[in-house]
Amino acid sequence: MKNFKKIVITGGPCAGKTTALEKIRKKFEADGYTVIIVPETATELLYGGIAIDSMETRLFQKTLLELQLHKEACFLKAVEDMNREKIILFFDRGAIDGKAYMKDEEFLQNLNELNLTEAELFARYDAVICLETAANAPGNLYQTENNFVRFESKEGAIAVDNRLFEVWNNHPNFAFIPAKEDFDEKISFLMKSIEKII
Repeated sequence: MKNFKKIVITGGPCAGKTTALEKIRKKFEADGYTVIIVPETATELLYGGIAIDSMETRLFQKTLLELQLHKEACFLKAVEDMNREKIILFFDRGAIDGKAYMKDEEFLQNLNELNLTEAELFARYDAVICLETAANAPGNLYQTENNFVRFESKEGAIAVDNRLFEVWNNHPNFAFIPAKEDFDEKISFLMKSIEKII
């Protein structure tokens, strides 16, 4: 079995995940790594036409979790089959993210129906890095125009961000990257966190 790190990159709306993952790929591929990125599942569902308001929140999140776990299994199998040794696997959000968007009892119901525990979901990842939303940064950096599935107000983005911190903070290898007016400074902190993990 190959030895490679599995790292979640998460954060509230407009935290810079997409841009950060592009920079991560460029930097670590230049360092000789094969960088694998599991794309965000919620965006795939929304882009595919499965709107959040088209079903109960719990059922939407259950569908998302099932697809997330299936995708992760496929990516992990592919990584094992690759003829590469120096690999880092990044997840654009992880299986616990859905808990931030529903009540605790709804999340527990989904876990029970899927025969899972929260501890098992945490154990899927070696580390979790949470990027703070730009809504908390100095200045007026929060925007929705650059992402067609982003709908949260600035206050809503902060609430989601706080909830994501709360649900992931119990992971044994959790790092938090605060929002910065200078995004390059935020990216620098992120890269240092990844280097410590690998």
